[in-house]
Amino acid sequence: MNIDRVIEVIAGCVGVGLLLLNFIAGFLIRDHLAITRYTAKKNYAKVRMHSARLAFLLNRFRVLKWLMRFYGASRDWEAISLNALGRAEIALLMDGKAQRHLKDAMALEPTFPQPYYNMGRLALQAGARVEAKAWFEKAIALGMEIPDLDQRIAYTDITPISPSAYAPPPLPVEFPGGETVFAVNMLNDDKTPMEFVIHVLERVFQKTREEAKVVMLEVHRNGTAVCGYYGPEEAEAKVKEVMGLAYNRGYPLKLGFLPVPSDKV
Repeated sequence: MNIDRVIEVIAGCVGVGLLLLNFIAGFLIRDHLAITRYTAKKNYAKVRMHSARLAFLLNRFRVLKWLMRFYGASRDWEAISLNALGRAEIALLMDGKAQRHLKDAMALEPTFPQPYYNMGRLALQAGARVEAKAWFEKAIALGMEIPDLDQRIAYTDITPISPSAYAPPPLPVEFPGGETVFAVNMLNDDKTPMEFVIHVLERVFQKTREEAKVVMLEVHRNGTAVCGYYGPEEAEAKVKEVMGLAYNRGYPLKLGFLPVPSDKV
C-alpha cells in the first residue's frame, strides 16, 4: 500500500512537471514568434527584449533546451536567440554587446552560419573590410548564400548612373539677407543596408563614424534626416554621387535637397 502511494505521488509529480515544462515551452515559443514578428517590423528594441529573455531562460534552465529539441528544433535555441539579440544590438548601435552575444552563439553552435554573417556586418559597420570578408567567408563555408558579397566588401568609385536615379535640383532661391543654401536630406527605405548608409555618410558628407551612426539612426527612426547644408552645385553633386553609388549596387537609396535660409542653418 505504501509503495503504491509512493508511485502515485511520483507519477503525480512527474505529470505536474511535464505540464509545467509544456507551459514554459509555450511561453518560449511565443517569445520566438515575437522575435520573428518584431524583426519584420524592424522594431529592434522589442526584438532585443524578447531575445534577451529567451536566451536567459534557456541558459538558466538547461532542461528547456532538451524540451525544444523534443519539439523538433534543429539547432540550439539559445544560439538562435543570442544571434537574434546580437542582430538587434547591431541595429541599435550597441556594438560591444552585439559582438559578445554573437560570439556566445558561435560557441554554442559552431556550425550555425548566421552569427558569422552578423559578425561580418558588425566588422563592416566598423570599417574593417578584411575582417568582415573573413567572417562572411566563414558563413558561406557553413552553407549560407551571400550573393552580393563583393558589393558589401568593396565600395568602388562612382560609375555612370541611371538618368532617373535622382531628381533634378530645385531652382536656386535667394533669401533676403542671406545666400542660397540647400539642405541635403536622406530618405529611409527597407532595402539599403545600414553599413552602406554609414559608408556614404563618411565618404561623401565627411561625417565621423559616430556622426554617421547618429544620422543613419535618425533616418531609420524618422524616415528622413539632414546630411548637410551646401550651395546648389555642391548639393546636386553630392546627391548624384550618393545615388550613383547606390544605383551601382542595386540599392534604392534616395536623397533630395531643398533651399533654406542661410541664417537658419
